[in-house]
Amino acid sequence: LIEHRSVVGYLSWAVRAYPGLSGAGLLHSSVSFDLTVTALFGPLVCGGVVVVAALEDDLPTRGLLAKWPLTFVKATPSHITLLDALPSVFSPSGDLVVGGEQLAGEALQRWRSAHPGAVVVNE
Repeated sequence: LIEHRSVVGYLSWAVRAYPGLSGAGLLHSSVSFDLTVTALFGPLVCGGVVVVAALEDDLPTRGLLAKWPLTFVKATPSHITLLDALPSVFSPSGDLVVGGEQLAGEALQRWRSAHPGAVVVNE
């Protein structure tokens, strides 16, 4: 059980730590997954937009991402390979926050070379 004040404290910190939350964040995972707290509530508490979409290259998702370019994505390190394979609209221009498993240097290097302006944080 997580107390309300703990979530509020975390989100207050996240808004300061991840400026990309004030733009458009991608909610791509189940609400039961812990990384969803930041992806769902982070943008909402600071006036940003939450784009709810799967990490799949389809026309409706491309339309959403064209309207709201992503500035924040939170994912596991395994998602970096997937993000690298998808069109660049699936990758944030601001903050990519990863955590939950070991981060492989090769995958990160490839992604960073394609997105040099993004900040990568390994939580």
